[in-house]
Amino acid sequence: AADTSVLAAVDGVDALAAEMVVVHFNEPDTACHLHGPDAPETGERVRRTDAVFGELLERLRANWDDTVLMVVSDHDQERVTAHGFDLAAVLDEAGLPGVVENEGTAAVVRDGPGLDVLRALDGIEDGRVLDADHTMVWGPPGQVFGPWLDELHGSHGSPRCATQVAVVGGGHGSVPSVASAVAAAPPRATAWAPMIAGLLGIELSAAV
Repeated sequence: AADTSVLAAVDGVDALAAEMVVVHFNEPDTACHLHGPDAPETGERVRRTDAVFGELLERLRANWDDTVLMVVSDHDQERVTAHGFDLAAVLDEAGLPGVVENEGTAAVVRDGPGLDVLRALDGIEDGRVLDADHTMVWGPPGQVFGPWLDELHGSHGSPRCATQVAVVGGGHGSVPSVASAVAAAPPRATAWAPMIAGLLGIELSAAV
């Protein structure tokens, strides 16, 4: 129902007449959080979104030769099997510094101990230094950091959930080269804006 409402909004403002339009179908993400990524209920929600996406493609058919279509996701999800791991309390009990930001199946530690020290803590499977002040850590599959709702069965945050959808289509002459570039090296989330700007002839450095 939510994705059908998105399509109605696209029609309501004649969004497809614009030079660039961003359409966000959030139903699969919501279903994954509620039921878990592999649940039958999630599969049914994804099928419904796929059908609505097909309706969007039909609306693009008239201008297909002038269309570049990019279908992307920002992350995957994993099934939650444990929650409530309080890394901040673990650091306090060990007399270690650090401010913890819980991020689902990962946590970011600011001004904390070194990565080797964090890896040695119970409940930490591995980690990654983000910059001089921030380190990301994660636990075993399905472990959520911090408070959680029992009704939610899917989450993301750890590198296990980094898989993204990246599909390029359309009838515009630039589609083959863009699709080849995406297939050769799946873009990071920050790479899409420069790619789109190039197609539109926009210099991002000048667009403030």
